[in-house]
Amino acid sequence: MTEELNNNLKKLIKGLEKQNSFKRSFLMSVIQGVGGVIGATIVAGMLLFVLSKFIHSVEQVPLIGNLVKSINIGSSINTKTSPLP
Repeated sequence: MTEELNNNLKKLIKGLEKQNSFKRSFLMSVIQGVGGVIGATIVAGMLLFVLSKFIHSVEQVPLIGNLVKSINIGSSINTKTSPLP
């Protein structure tokens, strides 16, 4: 009974040492950072897409459309979102 308990305790200690190792922590941090960057890029792209569609639809509203045209937001979005030649 005590030998089995001893073996289980050794396995637990070995697993904890592996889990708390510097190499594993570093690798997990790198993976988390890359995932955050990819996620932020996707969210920013979706936000810009929705914003460009909103500005194009707002141009047809009389008062706001004149404001958007005077600021020239629509043309700058068109040049940023147009496909490459």
